Amino acid sequence: MPRIVIGALSLALLLSAAASAAELTPGNILVSVTRSTDDYTIREYTPAGDLVQQWSIPPVGDPPFLRDLTVSSDGIISAYNGTFDPFLTRLNPSTGAMNHRTFAGWSTVSGVGYGGVAAWSHYVFATDMDTFGDAPRGIVRFDVASNTAQRFADNADFRQIELGLDGLLYGQTGIRSIAVYEPSTLALVRTVNLPFEANDVRGIAVNAAGDIFTNSLDAVLRRFSPTGTLLDSIPTGSVQTQDIDLLPDGRIIAGHCNEGRVFLTDESLDSITSFAIPNVHVTYVAWTPEPTTFAMLAFAASMLRSRRRLFPRRRATGRTPRD
Repeated sequence: MPRIVIGALSLALLLSAAASAAELTPGNILVSVTRSTDDYTIREYTPAGDLVQQWSIPPVGDPPFLRDLTVSSDGIISAYNGTFDPFLTRLNPSTGAMNHRTFAGWSTVSGVGYGGVAAWSHYVFATDMDTFGDAPRGIVRFDVASNTAQRFADNADFRQIELGLDGLLYGQTGIRSIAVYEPSTLALVRTVNLPFEANDVRGIAVNAAGDIFTNSLDAVLRRFSPTGTLLDSIPTGSVQTQDIDLLPDGRIIAGHCNEGRVFLTDESLDSITSFAIPNVHVTYVAWTPEPTTFAMLAFAASMLRSRRRLFPRRRATGRTPRD
């Protein structure tokens, strides 16, 4: 059976306003694929599920499962590559050139919906968890311009991370807990505790008004106010969906973790459609532009956006997060 895991919705659509991303077709979708222990690719698909192009990714992480993806404003693709000892893999889609960097103590739990990345300015943010042998936790901010990195918010384990369309950074710290940060100063803005109805959240997306959209293991997409009040919901009719993301024009994309299916709706959550991407593990990835570039996005109202991670196989050592 096809298996699609969109961890934190590495779901993301290509809002390609940067000339350096011209090789990626605006409105298409990027997916990360793990087919075997040594077969890893990043692929570009049309919204209908047709393969456009792909890039082979070296298995550098430990284990080297491709998880979430994001596209920076410079058009470079960043991937969370690995689990207990991951690397940030950076790919230039126009040339195929790539590099891999890591950070001491950086790791994530081997499970569905863990290991996320988000891009803002010349930074890439990655989730970090306390696993056996790698106790530090929090969020790692990679400065891709200076090739340096730092950890912050080291008082919590982070499952997923999302740059909201309101310009703030949203990190999921529990099955229903979210910490919100200012991406330039790293200051904590607020925390949001979603109600029990949110279920086990595996993907978050945030619109310009600060409303939070979630995708949970019960396969229901939900909309919450900025303070966590449930506003609306729609079932996908599936099970164990993962990842969610949205565009400035209100369109939403979400993914199924087992059947290789992508769901499409909008902020109204009135109806839902889907299409299949067979025989691959995928994660959808999106580039959320910096707040200063939002004026450039009027032309992108017809494009998609979203982001995700893979469900890696647990090693025999089976590391688990600290409670």
